[in-house]
Amino acid sequence: MGDKGGSRARMLWGGAIVFSLLLIVFSLFFLYLAESGPIRSEDELITSWPESIFYEIYVPAFYDRDGDGLGDLEGVRRKLDDLKALGVEALWLMPIYPSPSAHGYDVTDYTSVRPEYGTVEDVKRLSDAAHARGMHLILDFVANHTSIDHPWFQKALAGDPYYRDFYIWADVQTNLSERGEWGQTLWYPAPTVHAGTVDEVGKVDEVGKTEGKSVEKDALQQNAERVRSDAQENDQQLPLQEDEEGVRYYLATFDRSMPDLNYDNPHVREAIIEAAKFWLTEADVDGFRLDAAKHIYPKSRLLDNVRWWASFRTTLEKTKEDVFLVGEIWDTPGVIAPFYQALDATFDFDLSERLLKVVQTETEGGLVSYLARVRGAYAKVNPDFIDAIFLSNHDTPRVMTVLDGDINHAKMAASLLLTLPGAPFLYYGEEIGMLGPKPDPRIREPIRWGGEEDVHSPIALPRLANRDGPVYDEVERDPMGLYRHYRTMIYLRRSLDALVHGDMAVAHVRAPGLVAFYRRDKDEHLLVLHNVGQAALDLSLDGENRSFTLVYGTHVDNRLSEGGRTVHLAPYSTAILRARP
Repeated sequence: MGDKGGSRARMLWGGAIVFSLLLIVFSLFFLYLAESGPIRSEDELITSWPESIFYEIYVPAFYDRDGDGLGDLEGVRRKLDDLKALGVEALWLMPIYPSPSAHGYDVTDYTSVRPEYGTVEDVKRLSDAAHARGMHLILDFVANHTSIDHPWFQKALAGDPYYRDFYIWADVQTNLSERGEWGQTLWYPAPTVHAGTVDEVGKVDEVGKTEGKSVEKDALQQNAERVRSDAQENDQQLPLQEDEEGVRYYLATFDRSMPDLNYDNPHVREAIIEAAKFWLTEADVDGFRLDAAKHIYPKSRLLDNVRWWASFRTTLEKTKEDVFLVGEIWDTPGVIAPFYQALDATFDFDLSERLLKVVQTETEGGLVSYLARVRGAYAKVNPDFIDAIFLSNHDTPRVMTVLDGDINHAKMAASLLLTLPGAPFLYYGEEIGMLGPKPDPRIREPIRWGGEEDVHSPIALPRLANRDGPVYDEVERDPMGLYRHYRTMIYLRRSLDALVHGDMAVAHVRAPGLVAFYRRDKDEHLLVLHNVGQAALDLSLDGENRSFTLVYGTHVDNRLSEGGRTVHLAPYSTAILRARP
């Protein structure tokens, strides 16, 4: 009796193992079939610069090639083949210039590289290597402000009238209690000059001296001599405002360590343009991400901002005809639209928030109609506008943190992003589900590579949010993981012309949890259906007044029936249908 029971148990156990193995084989078989459908090989993928797949990299957190604990430019170059295999077409490097901060947005030298990252020659090698693979490279460019330690500002503090006019100082009519857009302080008391760094708050008592210490001239000051006398003679500004101790105040929109530049000064405009031209000529980069692009002039002078960037662009095009400019303009579409007179692209912060809300709430929430309206407004300004779309970046909490680690929601967010029109921007580590809440250092933590490359994981930066977080090697090898999903959706996008080049139109089919829209070009109309909810959907397509064929489904249960007029969508899945002629 007991022996028979044991035999039966062994049979059941053996049967369960066989069934599990068959299920795995079955799943992998259908995964293979799905990926072999319309998806092209790596060598056949569509490339359309600059409507490309971009990848944002914080260099010190990426790949440490020289073993000093920080990522470097050579490390980025060594990973180009892997990024290309993911489907990436262009890189955006966060600031690589010398800076006293970790984030690098307070620049002290616009035409040099932070020594920990490498050299100008390393940027050129990276650019050359990217171009050899059909990829592009853009640099973060911080034009609104410098570091408080920049030689220009140090000379301004020392009383040099030429460099004083590189910055914006409070005059007798300035309200020093004025607040910025998000309630921040704008006006700060000028610090002292001390051996090229900033000390405690002090005063500038006379030209060339600070608290009795002489400031020697250097080459930068000597180059300014030719215009200094004219600047003094023609200075028609109101008297500078000083407090009772003679302390002057300067404008700093973002932080006291980052004084705003004065773009009413033609010498500032010339210096910034020359810095950008340097990278186009010396490193052969392909363009720039323009930090704080709307803050060059005050908000009341919106069109002056646009005119400046138009002038910037016109000048740079004489050096590189197809230079790419994407602006950070964190504002409403009404404010953003005029910038398309000067820029190729702007980052769509509103869309980023809406995409994450859609997958969090598992409801469409008016996403498609909103985007159609915005795109229509932008097209009136520039028919060739590019929407720089993204889920997260170095200023926002990471996707997987916002979505509370929900892998289904993360996959659907990626599916939405990679089927919408525009140029998708990925943030490093997003494809493996890295975590990152505010404050900023936790959003910019180093990647854990794992495997043989684990020795190249940067260790000099803290890893708090991702202490037990994803390991690249492990996620990359998981056939059902997030990396594989990103790669599949990128390859799918780059296999269908309408997903790369096509416009977008509203679809008529409706259902709870459904996001539906058309992607259309001259040769084909694709109906893109995303089920962002946990319940399967059976949809009638009669309202579309046409029948369809199934191009691709992310789940084996996604299927058409009734002559291509009804479709079944599994939970958390996507189907792309092609309209029959």
